[in-house]
Amino acid sequence: MINVPVYAIPIGSALQPRDLAIASIDAPEAVFLRDQALVRSVLGTAGFEGEELTVRLESNGTVIQQQNITPSTDSTVVSFTLPADQPVRYDYVITSDPLPGELRSDNSSRGFRRKVVDNKARVLLLDGDARWEFRYLN
Repeated sequence: MINVPVYAIPIGSALQPRDLAIASIDAPEAVFLRDQALVRSVLGTAGFEGEELTVRLESNGTVIQQQNITPSTDSTVVSFTLPADQPVRYDYVITSDPLPGELRSDNSSRGFRRKVVDNKARVLLLDGDARWEFRYLN
């Protein structure tokens, strides 16, 4: 075995690349008519800490809601509340405009679908005693 010294010289930037990405969307696939649906989205905001960002919720090219956020870490949660007024299927997109210095611009939007149904489940539970299931269904 030969003892040869090895010297590592790291190269590159110490700064994290700037990228705004819609990492995930948590939204119900179906909601009942006249209910409020909560949509939560996790944004990867690497390199944009302390800067004001605009995030929009759109449907068919129309802006439904818009939020301005100022992330303090490399991940931020944005929430939207959607009413269910008509029993149809909706296509939504959570998006942000490409920002200067951003690493990638193809991950700045993500879509999801939501269906509004107007028939509620009706349950008849007959039992001699009020059990846990009764309280749960009530």
